[in-house]
Amino acid sequence: MVALLGVAMIWNVCRRPCRAGALFLMSYSIVCGIPEVRAQGFGEIFGGLIQMAMVQEAWKPVSSRVRNCLNSQLAPSGNSVENLIAHGVMPNHPDLQGYLAQCKRVEKAADAWRAMDANLKSCVNHQLEANNQSFQGIAEMGVGPSDPQITPLISQCHQIDAARAAWGSLDPNVNACADRFFKNGGQSIDTMVQARIAPADSQVEAIMSKCQPVSSQNLMKNIGCFIDGEQSRCDEFYVLESAQSSPLNIDQIITAMIAGQTVGKASLETPNAKSSRLAKLAARRKSMIADAALKKLATLLDPSNKFAYAKADDIRRKIDAERANPKFSEQDILKLDGEATTLLTANNAEIERQRIRREEMLSRGEIPVSGKGAGPTEKAARFAAYYQIFETQLRDFIAGQTDGPVGQHFKTLAQDNFDTFKSRFFTSDTKDQATKSHHSYTCAVDGVFKLATLKSEVQQIMNAAVSAHGRDYRFILRYQETDNDVTRYLIDNIRSEFVNSGYRVIARATEDQAEASHEFDYYLNILDISYDDAQSDIGSIGGAGGNVFENYVLKARVKLLDNNKDAAARQELANVPIINTKRLPRDTQMPKDARRNQLLPMQAKELAREIYRDINARILTVAPLEPPSSAASSKPDGQYSITIVGVTQRDRDKLRALRNAVTKVLPGTETTVDPDGTNDKSIEIHFTHPEKFDPEDVVDAIYQAFRDNKQTFKVRYEGKNTFKGSL
Repeated sequence: MVALLGVAMIWNVCRRPCRAGALFLMSYSIVCGIPEVRAQGFGEIFGGLIQMAMVQEAWKPVSSRVRNCLNSQLAPSGNSVENLIAHGVMPNHPDLQGYLAQCKRVEKAADAWRAMDANLKSCVNHQLEANNQSFQGIAEMGVGPSDPQITPLISQCHQIDAARAAWGSLDPNVNACADRFFKNGGQSIDTMVQARIAPADSQVEAIMSKCQPVSSQNLMKNIGCFIDGEQSRCDEFYVLESAQSSPLNIDQIITAMIAGQTVGKASLETPNAKSSRLAKLAARRKSMIADAALKKLATLLDPSNKFAYAKADDIRRKIDAERANPKFSEQDILKLDGEATTLLTANNAEIERQRIRREEMLSRGEIPVSGKGAGPTEKAARFAAYYQIFETQLRDFIAGQTDGPVGQHFKTLAQDNFDTFKSRFFTSDTKDQATKSHHSYTCAVDGVFKLATLKSEVQQIMNAAVSAHGRDYRFILRYQETDNDVTRYLIDNIRSEFVNSGYRVIARATEDQAEASHEFDYYLNILDISYDDAQSDIGSIGGAGGNVFENYVLKARVKLLDNNKDAAARQELANVPIINTKRLPRDTQMPKDARRNQLLPMQAKELAREIYRDINARILTVAPLEPPSSAASSKPDGQYSITIVGVTQRDRDKLRALRNAVTKVLPGTETTVDPDGTNDKSIEIHFTHPEKFDPEDVVDAIYQAFRDNKQTFKVRYEGKNTFKGSL
């Protein structure tokens, strides 16, 4: 009971929890009767325990760092905090106050150093180390960052930081330049920083003035420039002004400056801009090559060109697919251009071969032809194909009369004996091929037409029609006289076309005389002659869209009037516009005037031919042609006649010359004038020669006799023992 009462009293005195071990020990000692306890009185022990508990409680607020500090200060005297506690020395003991105050200053200083910025602390420590100190050492002396001894050092560190930031903010080129110059003098930017010297400091002004001009800020970036005449983007770089050098790096720049060389600026294309420019250039070159290739193909992209069209169209399709596709290179397009060149060369060779072949055929009176026909049977299709070709050629001679009796005559010949008709007008190597489609047949013919044979037979029919009138037709050609080359070309070709076809065109100087004597048959008026070479349009050839075409158009209006002396009563037999158009792709290499001068003679000839065909058809309508069955029959063997229109019995010299021409070739042959075949427009003589001779010898002799009139005179042997001519 006494022991328990003692524990309760200790607990009450402490008024706070006691350590369980101490309480247990105290209770155990009291209850168990430890000798030491028994030896002393309970009051003395109890008082000592209370005193010890109070001392320990007083030292608890003192931190371990302060205790360590006190221990270090008490150690020289052989004392310690633990010893003080054991002897019941309280922390507020007067002898400890000086020690405690010093230790608290040390703790406060340590906390202040601990809270300082690491870089700043490192800087201060660096300066302390110069005096064989450190922030840890002075902290143990209770000196913190705010101590007057330290604040100058902190200020210096702030200046160092500001200097470092200032140097770091410089352009890299300027920074490297300055550092290089400093190092040449045994220093560096770091030493300048430690010396708290910023770039703006007057001490480094000379070096900065040298380095500032090489700042990268002075170089313009991504500026417009021209490379090989092409617009691009460039960056400026430093180079040596004394030579066309490549861009210099900062080390090379500084080396040059130290050597006294002048550094300038130059522009250099940026990699991206160069890549883009070269890509555009390559695309443009591809496009130019493609255009050149398409130009070569332009004349070949005609479906009627059996030799080259399919291959040309295949090349065109490849060009269209590859020209804008980046997967295909310039070499790919060049390869296609080479194919186009090869094909064009081959086509030109084929054209030349065909031309030679045509000339050879024309020398034999033949022309190459092709055509198609259709019918319910293979035989009908073959007939339609061959006769379509024949009719096309016949229409070129007699135009609209092809649908009249003459055309019907030839068609009947073909229907009666097709094989004979075919061999008569087509060569043996002409081929045909028939194909069946559903319930009909189609036949394609490709071969050679005997044009001379058709021309001879048609000429005989025409000669018979003209002979029925007893004279050749004579025209007065009327047109507006001008120095215009278009009119001159056209009129010259019209005159030539009519004269070469057997008609006569009254000379300009004798027109009034011919009108007064009524010695002509028709007025041929050529009106509204014009040539337009200014038209152009956008079109396509063989599917190649976007080509620019030029149209060259020659026009004229043709009027055919009879020869009625009363102008008001003249009958208009024809009034038709005739147009010839050439539509060609624009050739930028050939000026328009040059192409016009090249085309005009060809167009004038073609238009004159069209005029002749239309007028000839109209005249022959007035004097209808009849098939050979109703034409004049051949004269008996050995009996010949010569009819010259434009020579009459009054022209005694010309008549004598004509008769002498016959006797010169055929000595001993007598000639007589046929009164029935002679009138005031023409003369006809007969002669008999039973032996064979070459009629062309007589023709040559007659031409020789009329050599003074060679510009207007013509004569020919027409077969059937008949010679005919006109003056």
